[in-house]
Amino acid sequence: MQINLRQIEAFRAFMIAGTVSKAAEIMHVTQPAVSRLLSDFEHCVNFKLFERDRKRLVPTNDCEALYREVEKSYAGLEHIRRSAESIAEMKTGKLRIAAMPIFTTTFLPNVISQYARMFPNIKISMWNWPREEVIEWVLSQQFDLGFVTLPSDEEALHVIEFPVDDAVCLLPEEHPLARKHEIFIEDLHGQDFIAMASNVFFRRRLDDLLKKHKVKLNIRVEVSTAYAASKLVSAGLGISIIGFQGLGIERLPGLIVRRFRPQIPFSTGIIHSKQSSMSKSASEFLKIAQSTFEPMPR
Repeated sequence: MQINLRQIEAFRAFMIAGTVSKAAEIMHVTQPAVSRLLSDFEHCVNFKLFERDRKRLVPTNDCEALYREVEKSYAGLEHIRRSAESIAEMKTGKLRIAAMPIFTTTFLPNVISQYARMFPNIKISMWNWPREEVIEWVLSQQFDLGFVTLPSDEEALHVIEFPVDDAVCLLPEEHPLARKHEIFIEDLHGQDFIAMASNVFFRRRLDDLLKKHKVKLNIRVEVSTAYAASKLVSAGLGISIIGFQGLGIERLPGLIVRRFRPQIPFSTGIIHSKQSSMSKSASEFLKIAQSTFEPMPR
């Protein structure tokens, strides 16, 4: 016969309560059931646990020594229980986020500030990387969530898409075109322009459109992030076309945002490795991110 958990529960209940009847009350079973469990436990440990004195069980010294070891184990189980409770109630934990720079300038700091107020005991780390590195880090499970432009053809990733956004035109508030409600591609001809770097996918899409409509720009500055473009436009250096309107990066003083025609759809989203289930802390962060994203009405 092997020791089982029910025997140990009966033994501990008896040692705490002092009598079989009170141990039975603790366990919500009958007294004969507790007596049988204690007898089986004594047989399993292969030494005498109790002296029988007028139908009372009196613990031996060996019994007392074994009880101290049982209590150590229960203390460990209680620690595990409390830890599990803390994780379930989000009283402890870590959240690791990898994101392209476009997300880490304004959007994610806003999301993190909301999240931190709701879950103050969760430790958050956020790193920005180029798109391909974000994907690699998430695939390797070094990060819980990744924020990237889409599409992604990685089969090992769960992809949660934000609503499809459209590119917008950014203008200094004193610019003549700021009076228009929509900016058409023909309006860009000859304008001072803040362009995304030539290796950025969005830049290639815009260049193809400009070529199709035979529109030429006066490119004054090339930048690698839409946030940098927003800052330069707000300083009056020119106008720019960017995606990511829903990420809120263009909300700067002195900046006007207008719809751009023709539409250039732009997709972004959150990635998570299929090799592990999403933690509760990551799931709650995802919900806040989704509710924070506000694309411009199409």
